[in-house]
Amino acid sequence: MRRPREMTNTSQCQEPPSKNSTPSVSIVIVAYKRRDYLLRAMKSAIGQIGTKGPYEVVVVKNLKDEEIDEYIRQNGIRSIEMPSGPVGEYIARGIQASSADVVCLLDDDDAFLPEKVTQVQRAFSLDHKLCYYHSAHEIRYDDDTVVRSVLHRPALISTSVSGESSDYRTLKRIIANNLVLNLSCVSVRRSVFLNWIEAIRGMQGATDFMMFYVALATKGNLLFDRAIQSIYYIHRNSASRPVDHSMSSIDPVQRWAHEQMYTYTFGVSLPESIGILEAASALKSQWEWIYLLMSSVNRREIVPSYGKFVSSSLLLRPGFVVLSIPIGLVSLASPTFGRRLFHLLRTVNLNL
Repeated sequence: MRRPREMTNTSQCQEPPSKNSTPSVSIVIVAYKRRDYLLRAMKSAIGQIGTKGPYEVVVVKNLKDEEIDEYIRQNGIRSIEMPSGPVGEYIARGIQASSADVVCLLDDDDAFLPEKVTQVQRAFSLDHKLCYYHSAHEIRYDDDTVVRSVLHRPALISTSVSGESSDYRTLKRIIANNLVLNLSCVSVRRSVFLNWIEAIRGMQGATDFMMFYVALATKGNLLFDRAIQSIYYIHRNSASRPVDHSMSSIDPVQRWAHEQMYTYTFGVSLPESIGILEAASALKSQWEWIYLLMSSVNRREIVPSYGKFVSSSLLLRPGFVVLSIPIGLVSLASPTFGRRLFHLLRTVNLNL
């Protein structure tokens, strides 16, 4: 596989080199400890069909494995060794090391469908102001059985955001339909995101939401496509799997909620993203409720937080609020049982 030519960096995506040109693509795979799934991710990146011109694959990893390293050598994949650190450090290093017009991000435990790069090239060639492209995904278990869930389903809508203005209705529609989820659905124009590389480097988690915030701040165009281009796998190390009922401070759900609140704080610091914060404020109340539910035994803290979540999210995400009602009611009597019911419902609706 030949690497694409080195591109000249610019701060805007309004001035393309030529109209209707096909952008070069780099697939950046972020690999952190989960060696069991990395080979599958790399094979899906190598197995792209219908692409115009060469594309490159870059793996940023903190693990060594003979089989994985041999596959990297045989297929001309660029490998970057990293020490343990925040996930944003891996993403930033991958974007900097890539050399194409567009970067497709891929988590080590997910996979691309064979025409992913082709569809990404088409989207960016049609709109030279496009800085962020998000496709839909399919949810599967490790045995490739498709997950049937009311909430975890392919996006039912396609929509876009103009860089000239952040329309509240459109942004609310994006949040309400969970269109921002999954980093493996995100492709960005490299030249634009290089200007935000230090902000990206500091990401501790919730990278899908944070890349969305960065995209809004670039003032370029954002496109959300309902075409399924990625596979999101549920497995024993996935944050979306049911976790045990431990009261430990390192409970994965508690940590997830904390990361989401950090994401909101990051968004507040971007003055260009004021429009989205109206919708994100409802999500922040949701994250605060989940965080308290997972970490507190005091009903006096949980109940007011749940009330705030319901009042702020009812219009934005009515389906989610309805699903949460049994948890809220049980928490009135016993926060412990409320936590257990939350975990139980997550096994049915993986997006809880």
